[in-house]
Amino acid sequence: MTLPLLSLLPVVLLSLLLLLLLPEGRGASQVLPSSALVLSAPSELQCDEDATLDINSIRVDDYDAQDFFGYHLSANLTVSAATGGKISLRSLRGLRVTHGDFFGAQELHFTGPLGAMQQALGSLTYTPAGDFSGMDSLLVSVRDSHVLGGQRVQGPAAVSREVRVQVLPRNDSPVVSAPSRLSCEEGGSAVFALSLTDDDSLDSSSGSDSGSSSSQYVLRFTVDHGDLSFLAPVPSASSASSWQQAGSDPLEPCLAGEALAFPRCRLAGNLSSVNEALSQLRYTPPRHFNKAVDGVALLAVSVQEVQVQEEEGGGEGEMTPTVTASSAAVTVHLLAVVEPVND
Repeated sequence: MTLPLLSLLPVVLLSLLLLLLLPEGRGASQVLPSSALVLSAPSELQCDEDATLDINSIRVDDYDAQDFFGYHLSANLTVSAATGGKISLRSLRGLRVTHGDFFGAQELHFTGPLGAMQQALGSLTYTPAGDFSGMDSLLVSVRDSHVLGGQRVQGPAAVSREVRVQVLPRNDSPVVSAPSRLSCEEGGSAVFALSLTDDDSLDSSSGSDSGSSSSQYVLRFTVDHGDLSFLAPVPSASSASSWQQAGSDPLEPCLAGEALAFPRCRLAGNLSSVNEALSQLRYTPPRHFNKAVDGVALLAVSVQEVQVQEEEGGGEGEMTPTVTASSAAVTVHLLAVVEPVND
C-alpha cells in the first residue's frame, strides 16, 4: 500500500504548486497581505504663518512584511484643498511617485518597499499657503500589497491617520514703497513721496473695557548729504512722546514746514497719519554739492511697527501706554543724484 501512495506524491506537489501560481480570482485572493500594518502619527502639530514645518513623527510598520514576496506599500498624502497648503518629500530613495510633485503638492501618491516608506513618511515637510493662518489638516493613508501568481494583490484595507496643523498668525513687517532714485540740479531740490503699507495693521484701536491696543509706526530718516523737509502735516510729537523713548533716541522729532529741514529725524504715528506725512517730502542737497565732485547722496528710511497697549493707570481715567515691538525694523535706501550746473 505504501508504493501507490508514494507514486502519488509528485501529483500532490504539482497540484500545490499550481494552486500557488493561480491568478487572482481563482484562489489567489484568499492569500492576502497581513493586517499587521501599523500607522502612527501625531494628532496635532503647530507652525508659524509663512514658515515650513518638518514632520518627523509619522511611523509605519508591518511585522510580517518579510513573509510576502514582492511586498510593497502605497501611500497617499492629502492636504486640505481649501487652505492651499502643500506637502513635500525630503527622501525619495527607493520610491516611485505616481501622482503629484514631490517638491510640493496638495496631494501625493507614491509606492515603495517598507524601509523606503518608513524613511519617506518620517521626513515630510508641510508648507502653508502664503499669509494663511488657522487650522489645516494632512490625511495620511497607507496600504500594503504583494505579488502572487504574477499579479499584485492589494491588502484588505488602507490604514489612515489625520494630522491637524495649526498655523499660528505672525505679524508681517510693514512695506515701504519708494522711488528708485531722486534727481535734481545743483542748488535745487527734489520733491517726492513715500508710502507705507501693512496687511495686518491694527490702525484703529481694539481691546477690552480696561484697555486698548493699536499698531503704531516709528520711522527714522537719515540723509548723509543734505536735508529732508516735510511739506505735509506730521503726527504730533507730543502725543507719542510717552512711548517714543525720547530720552534714549538721539534723533529729534520730524516737524512739518517749508523752512524746516533735518539731516536726521524721527516720526511716529498710526498708519494713516504716517502716510499723510510721507505724501510730500523734499530733499535739498548741500550748496555746491553735485555728482561730478561729490558722488551721490544716500537717504535711509527705517520703519518698525510697535503695538501700543493702553491700560488704566493709577489715576481715574488715566491711561498708561505699554509698547511692544511687533516686527523687525525694515530699512530702504534712496539714491539722490544731483546734476552739476555751470555757475
